[in-house]
Formats: sequence, C-alpha cells, structure tokens
Amino acid sequence: MGSILPVANRVRSAVHTVATTFPRAKRMLPWPLRRAISSALYFWALPSFPDRQYLVSTVIPMIQRRGKKRVLFVGCNKGNEGYWKLFARRRVEVWSIDVDPTTARWGVPGRHITGDASTLQAMQGLPEFDCIIFNGVLGYGIDGTEAAQRTFKSFASVLAPNSLLVIGWNTDATGDPRTVPALREMFEDLRDLSVPPRRSFKGSTHVYDFLVRSAASSVLWPGQSATGLLDLGAAVLA
Repeated sequence: MGSILPVANRVRSAVHTVATTFPRAKRMLPWPLRRAISSALYFWALPSFPDRQYLVSTVIPMIQRRGKKRVLFVGCNKGNEGYWKLFARRRVEVWSIDVDPTTARWGVPGRHITGDASTLQAMQGLPEFDCIIFNGVLGYGIDGTEAAQRTFKSFASVLAPNSLLVIGWNTDATGDPRTVPALREMFEDLRDLSVPPRRSFKGSTHVYDFLVRSAASSVLWPGQSATGLLDLGAAVLA
C-alpha cells in the first residue's frame, strides 16, 4: 500500500492538479495566484489537522494543568494567532520568536522577538521560560543536526530544570530530533498520564515529542546570571 498523503499535502496537490491538468485553468491561474490560493487553503484547513486538534484539546490544557506560566512559541505564521489567545485565557504569559521580520505581525503583541532561536543565550533581558513549543520548524528553517544541536542548547539555556519542551516535527522534512546529542544530554521524557513521550497521527507525517529539561544537566552560558536573565547581545522586540 502507498503512503497516505497528509491533509496539507492533499490540499496543495488538489490545487496543483487543477492548475496543471487543464491548460485553461493553468492560464487563468498563474503561479503566484496558485501559490496564494494554496496557502489560503492550507491555513483554512489547518485547524482540522489531527496534530493541531491535539495541540488544542490536549497539549495546551496539559501545559496549563502543570502550572506553566511563561511559554515561548518558536516560529510564527497566521495559523498560530489563535493559540496565543487560548493561553491568554488561561493567564499564561506567551512570547513568540521568528527570524523572519515579516512574521512579526502574527507574533504575540508586545512580546514578540525577531531573532534566531538558536541564539537565545545572547539576547538581552530575555526571561526564563517554563515551556517552549517548537512546532513545525525543524526542516523549515532550522535544518540539519548542527543547527538542531545549537537550538536545543539554546533552549536549555532559558529553561529551568523540569520545564517543558514540546517538539513538533515531520518525518518527511527532518531526521528524528531524539538522535541529536544535545537533546539526549539535556532533556528527558515527560512523564504525564495525559500525553505519551511521543505522539504520532494516522495518515500524517507529524509527530510530537514531549520532554522536560533534565535537572541533572546544567547549562549556564557566558553572560547569564543565576536569576535566568541574559545580559549579552540584543533582541528586537516588536
């Protein structure tokens, strides 16, 4: 049996098929317009994806139930705005970060950072977080083992022991993040009855891994104080 295409791929495939199979449709729908329609359909369908439903129904309530009060979302797009509001209703302070300045309009108002998530240790005045959600970035901006290694070390520098790390990744876009040495050395599986350490979804390449910052591993970057505030570098706050 062939593999089942993820919902997002099926949406994109349908638009591509219409535009390429019928010459008139192709002429009527030039590439920029096809791309815009495909993107609009993707974000329209996004809330129905099983991994996104799981994020809303299970992951966000689990984070709140565990008493996490300051969450960093890594990566911004217009599909994430609703999650900020869900956390705000639960009185959780949410921050966002993306290296692309054009995504700032979708970031958390007043608490968005335009910067590289692999250099959190060098950002001035950044607070300590008790949860990081790193969803859909591996293979889409942070590519390869070396970049993932730097990023997981960066996360460890701003997470206190026993803080949460939620990794969402796609098997067709990146290798298994659990093979990255920094993740194995600085994090361990979350033990929570509501979520398994790893969650996959039938018919989708998306996978969630749930981990906690290991209490046995300590990372203190040059310039980081014992209070968790970082004193070097600069972040652009929007």
